[in-house]
Amino acid sequence: MSYRYASGYGDEYGATHAILMNIWLFFSFFIDGFASAGNAIGGKLLGSKNVQGLKYLGKTTTTYGIIVALILITICALFYKTIGHQFTDNETVFELFLSTFWIVLIMQPINAVAFVFDGIFKGWGEASYLRNLLFGLTAFVFIPALLILDYVNFQLNAIWIAFGLWMLGRAAILAIKFHLKIKTMQN
Repeated sequence: MSYRYASGYGDEYGATHAILMNIWLFFSFFIDGFASAGNAIGGKLLGSKNVQGLKYLGKTTTTYGIIVALILITICALFYKTIGHQFTDNETVFELFLSTFWIVLIMQPINAVAFVFDGIFKGWGEASYLRNLLFGLTAFVFIPALLILDYVNFQLNAIWIAFGLWMLGRAAILAIKFHLKIKTMQN
């Protein structure tokens, strides 16, 4: 859906969106390692009802994920324009990149939290909950935000702000559910 909207704004918007999405995915691979750790360890800790271990896992993997995200943000902020020039010689695409890349950057700590808790919940065998959450957030956050922001002519920023809100919802709900699960296990 995001590519359809981006391409609908024009070829340069579609090209810029593809660049931004590739960078976003590249960053995700850095942070996703902590999600894999959460996946592998989280199920074992839940099965053994190790509440302290789960608390520690949630805190450390989230902290490390956020630290990696902040390092990526810092590097990209220092080389903001250089990164754009590495991907395109087209001046319009470059200008669109400059006006939108900041959204991709500020999403990174949010992504870290979402990815870490995704991993933990997968380790807990709650893939169906994750699936339902993603469908719900798409229907009730991403699509409405995209439609509203598109209506007020935010164009490419509309897509990335909507995507950021979708990730924020994902991170917040999973973090809350994690802490509620821990609280329930302590009682």
